[in-house]
Amino acid sequence: MSSYTRSKASSMSARAKPSPTSSEPFPLRNRTWRGRCSKTLTSSTFSRSARRRYLQQQGLSRGQYNQIANFVMAQSEVNIAIGDKPPEVYFKEIAGQVNSGPKRYGGITDPEVLRQNFGENCLPESLLNGQVPNYETFLTERRRLMSLCIKRWFEVL
Repeated sequence: MSSYTRSKASSMSARAKPSPTSSEPFPLRNRTWRGRCSKTLTSSTFSRSARRRYLQQQGLSRGQYNQIANFVMAQSEVNIAIGDKPPEVYFKEIAGQVNSGPKRYGGITDPEVLRQNFGENCLPESLLNGQVPNYETFLTERRRLMSLCIKRWFEVL
């Protein structure tokens, strides 16, 4: 490799990884989506809004239950507590938790904080009212909410 090629490669590498003091308007690796689309979680995993085993029991294929719109970030403890429960069960329990019910899923006990969390994670608010749509309707609505969130995020760039 010539010195020109090495020099060009190193300068390209430096541009691909902006530093916190970079003059780029929005170096993505130094920003979070907190307050825009999703909370920053410490101990979290990717999970499915509608559980895989539940969807398998409903006859859905891997390609259907592994839709991007079905994935959410959830604290490990919440993910374990949900287990294989159907969405209509655990969303009802989550709504009950903020209305003086037992704490089963994380520490959110304020209805307004839960509503904000659902908004930041692009989950339809109808889930809090016990209206759990069929899976395809849920995916369509979640995709719509995700696209609006991404649009708002790009508008601040």
